[in-house]
Amino acid sequence: MKKILICLLAVCMLAGLASCAKEKKNPVSEPAPQTVETQGEEAETKESTSEEQTYEKAYAELIADFKTLVEFRFSDAYGDKWYDSLLKLTLSEDFRGIIDAFVTEEQGDVVSNMIAELPISFSETGTEDFGTILHDLNQDKIPELFWVHRNHSLVAVFTYQNGSVVLLDAFWPRYQGFVSESGEVYGWGSGGAQDNRCSVFELTKEGKLEMVKGFSEGTDFFGDPSKVIYSEYIGAQKQEISAARFEELSLQYPREQSDFWNALSIEPLK
Repeated sequence: MKKILICLLAVCMLAGLASCAKEKKNPVSEPAPQTVETQGEEAETKESTSEEQTYEKAYAELIADFKTLVEFRFSDAYGDKWYDSLLKLTLSEDFRGIIDAFVTEEQGDVVSNMIAELPISFSETGTEDFGTILHDLNQDKIPELFWVHRNHSLVAVFTYQNGSVVLLDAFWPRYQGFVSESGEVYGWGSGGAQDNRCSVFELTKEGKLEMVKGFSEGTDFFGDPSKVIYSEYIGAQKQEISAARFEELSLQYPREQSDFWNALSIEPLK
């Protein structure tokens, strides 16, 4: 019996030694370091840097366009024939495309009013009184470009979307643009002494300035002409409000630039 136990122990030892030898010949390979995320981050960084350089180039051209436009409109050489002369100006391809697109659409007056009324909006000033501000409206790391007067009044606002420049809005005396303390863009439009509307916008991911809320006062043309109707808009919903509520909203969105906006530095046109 003792001999049998000794033999069994010997067999077990030999089997163990054989297993160890096999493991040494075929060592377990360590898992390869995960580099997929790092490579992805590097690619994203390169793409972000490339897009940044692209929008900077496009914005530089728009800034040059603004200078050309201001010099053109504050010149006395063109008189009432300024529009025909505008078409002959040397402008960037992006801005020329914007002018052409708006001229052929219903919103053609947005661009033409802004350009036509520059001298009216900012009388007794010259080209040295204009500049630009970069401010990111939707925190997508691509700032919007604002054309402004030295008093921070808005002339136009652009964004860079899908490889091209997009005009978000333009302003003139009857439609003035402002930026709130929280960085919202809003516009006050006037059709008369008691026909006023404020629209508050949000920049969508599609590169459009979409109205999210607003309020207005207007004459009751279809009823009592002496009555003023006050309304508030939330998206597509409209409801009648009191004069007190209208005043409350007017204080929230006044016809003046906020301290936040006035504190931002303006880059003069060069």
